[in-house]
Formats: sequence, C-alpha cells, structure tokens
Amino acid sequence: MQIKWHPPHIGSFKANIDGAIFAESRSVGFGVIVRDSVGQVISTASKHSDGDFPTNVVEALGVHFAVQFVRELGLHSVMIEGDNLEASTRERAID
Repeated sequence: MQIKWHPPHIGSFKANIDGAIFAESRSVGFGVIVRDSVGQVISTASKHSDGDFPTNVVEALGVHFAVQFVRELGLHSVMIEGDNLEASTRERAID
C-alpha cells in the first residue's frame, strides 16, 4: 500500500514523525519534520536515546517528542502524522 503525503489545511502545519531502533547499540532515535500548508519545511529535529523498546513505544516517544517540539516552536493547529498504526491513528491534531 502506498501512502501519499497530503499537506495540512491553510493556516495549519503538519509534523511527520518516524522512529528507528538500533538493536546493536540498544538505542532508539526519532525525528520530526514540520511543514506548512504548501509543503515548505518549517523546521526539523531528531533525538537519540539509550534504551531497548518495542517499535510501537519508539513511535509513541516520537509523537511525544513532536508535540514538545511544535510547542517550543510556538505553533498551533498542528497535525501529527506517523506510520505506526499502534502509536497513532495516522493523524492527530494539536491545538
């Protein structure tokens, strides 16, 4: 199944998140990219942490990281989007 990225509504933002597991070093990472309604990149961030977590937990940590990040940026009307259906419902809105 192919999923195509869709921009958020005018005046809104979308934060796409993804997580990664580094089994050999028993660590995880996650990243976020924030775009506006025309698809322009507003900001990006990533984080690396020690720990041995299942995929759905890593994705949930990524969602948490994204929420903190967009709040630090002072953004409102942000849609959080990830690819793990256990950690998100594909899109979540933050006001």
